Formats: sequence, structure tokens, C-alpha cells
Amino acid sequence: MYNRKEFKGDFSITSSDNPLADKLADDMRECMNSHRCTPPMLPGAALEVMQLARTPEPDFKAIASSLEKDPLLAARVLRTANTALFASGGRIDSIRHALVRLGVGTVRNLVLQEAMNLRVFRSRIYRQEAEGVRVHCFATALAARSVAEYTPLSPEYMYMVGLLHDVGLVLGLGALEVLAGPKEITPFPSAVYWPALIATHEEANGLMCTRWNMPPELTLLLSQHHHVMLGGQPHPGLAVLALAEVFADLRGFGVTRRGSRPMKQTGRRPDERPQQVIEEALTALDLSELQFDAARQRVDAVFLEAFGQRPGDPGTASSAGA
Repeated sequence: MYNRKEFKGDFSITSSDNPLADKLADDMRECMNSHRCTPPMLPGAALEVMQLARTPEPDFKAIASSLEKDPLLAARVLRTANTALFASGGRIDSIRHALVRLGVGTVRNLVLQEAMNLRVFRSRIYRQEAEGVRVHCFATALAARSVAEYTPLSPEYMYMVGLLHDVGLVLGLGALEVLAGPKEITPFPSAVYWPALIATHEEANGLMCTRWNMPPELTLLLSQHHHVMLGGQPHPGLAVLALAEVFADLRGFGVTRRGSRPMKQTGRRPDERPQQVIEEALTALDLSELQFDAARQRVDAVFLEAFGQRPGDPGTASSAGA
């Protein structure tokens, strides 16, 4: 059991010179790899839909039947399908109608998004942090889909990758809760648990993907998502995700806890471009500066539509995508 008195002092946000964060990260890894930490699970209907959507010729009837087993999830999917972000040709009144109108990839993503909102982005102690992860993942998904439109990659596939890319942070929050015991407040100062979460979240992504039976390629992407290179070669999926995170972070949709330090502190001002990441990603995708600017403008427009505010404006995005 941890005691807050153990953590007095000033620490860096990075774990390299923060020995207590290093110790906490080791304990979190042990917890996440044991039976002590139960990962959040997607509803059975959502897992079925994810499996069915992988097939070369998905069966619309089977997908609709699976989703209709969970009326609450189906209702939330239909509600989201009828928002301005997705509906463009009149009201969608059934799952089968949504499949015909929107396509299997979009419906799969709606199911995943709503299932994660219902079951995954939840925490007994770290409610604000879980909400920050949810908004960040949604914003990154929107940005990834927009960037992918300028590449040969499937925009809907990259939307799914964006939704899932930081799901390991939720498992990390669960590990922190286990280590905190029955307490209703965290015994860890933010300067210790933020860097511990950062240090463990890619590994936690891999654990979550394995427990959700995600395909190997997706698991590999999510467990390496802070890199553009994979095996010494540029990876287009990682490059799209890198640009999407840059857009989300710089437009005010990074993973943060209001009133506390940011989880992913970069040391940049919001108006500065992280040149190295952008240049690596543009090279990997063979995109010009003109295409980059067009993608950025597209992302800004999508953020405005989804969050109801101009990028970087003050205000809350807590209800977006919920």
C-alpha cells in the first residue's frame, strides 16, 4: 500500500530523473501483467462486430444481429450516426440502414467509439484523467481520418487506430487504482504518476490489444505509436498517427488533467510546430507542404464541427463524442 508521505519532494515530469516515478512504473507493469489488474472489456456485441468487420466480405445481417443484442449500445450508435459528422442523406433509423449508408468500417468505428465511452473511459479515482484520454483519442481519431484522406491508407481504419492509440493509459489508471487500495483519492502526486503512465502506456496498449483479441498489425501499431519508423523503415500508419497526434495536441486536445500538469508535456508553446515529427511523417507519406497545409485545414474544420469551438479556443470539449 502506498502512502502520500512517501512522495514528498519536487520531481521532473520525465521519469529519467524521477526515481519514484520509475519505481511506480515498475509496480504498474507488475500489476498490469498479473491477475490483480482487470482490464476494462468491450461489450460482447462490440467484440463480435469487430470480428465480423474483419472478414473480406462482411455479412451485414450478422453484424446487425450482433449489435442488436445490446440495445443500449445500438441506440448510442444510431444516435451518433445521425449527427452532422456522419449523417448526410437523411435520418438513419436502423443498424442495417447505417451499414448500407455509412459502410461497415464507419459502423465498426461507431460501435467501438460508443462501447469505449460506455465501458472503457471510466475510473473510480482518476475520472478527469480518463475523460482527458477519451477526448484526446476522439480528436486523434478525427485527425487521423482526415490525414489519411491524403494517403493510400483507409481513412476509416486510421480512425479506428486513433480511437485505440492511447487505450493503454486506461489500463495504467486501473493499475494506479489497484496500487492505491481502497482510497478514494490518489496517494500519488501528479509529478510521479504522470511520468509513470507515460513510461508504461505503449506496453499497456499491447496488453489491451491482446486481451481484446485485436489483429497483430493493429497491436504492433498501437504498441509502437510514438515512432514513425518501424524495423528501420518508415511506416505509413505510424506516420499518419504521428501527424494526427500533433494536430490534436497543438489544437488543445492533448491528454490533460484540468488544473494539473499535462500527461504528455512537450515543452512546446501551442503555436510551435514539432518539426522533427512532422518532417519524418511527411517523408514517410511522401506528402508535400501543400498537402500538409490542406490536411491541417481539414482537421481544423473537423474539430470545429465536432467540438463546437475553434481550435485552441478556451472552453470544454468534455461532451464531444460522448
